[in-house]
Amino acid sequence: MKKKPFSDLVIGIAFIVLGVCVLILSSSLNKVKLGIGPGGFPTFISVLLMLLGTVQTVSTLRAGFKAPAFTADRRQTLLFLCAVGLSVLYVLVVPVAGFLLATPVLVIGMMMLYGNRKYLLCAVISIAVTVAVWALFTKVFMIFLPAGRLLR
Repeated sequence: MKKKPFSDLVIGIAFIVLGVCVLILSSSLNKVKLGIGPGGFPTFISVLLMLLGTVQTVSTLRAGFKAPAFTADRRQTLLFLCAVGLSVLYVLVVPVAGFLLATPVLVIGMMMLYGNRKYLLCAVISIAVTVAVWALFTKVFMIFLPAGRLLR
């Protein structure tokens, strides 16, 4: 039987922990009688995360895993920290700029951070993704995303 990498085990456990955290945090959100509502979607996602994390963890433990060989790649670490920084900045900007203005900037930033230099394609994809997510949440799930103080 082929051994799986240690990272598979870590990812499985991280998904379980993330799922539990999201479940706990989503329990305080409003529940609605019709539709999924603000509390239903995160609860669904948390259960899915915990289920997939459990499958990943169990399959890795059953197959065995390779001992970790930790080596820090400076470039990858810097890319990761920049991505975290962009995400934190996004969380701070969304209440002011709103979802529709802040999200395309985040998506373009992430695409360019990881090496995509086709600027027009990045712009088109970021706008398409933003509109698709906005439509899905607003029209299908009836969850209204932040409009921001700039758009009021």
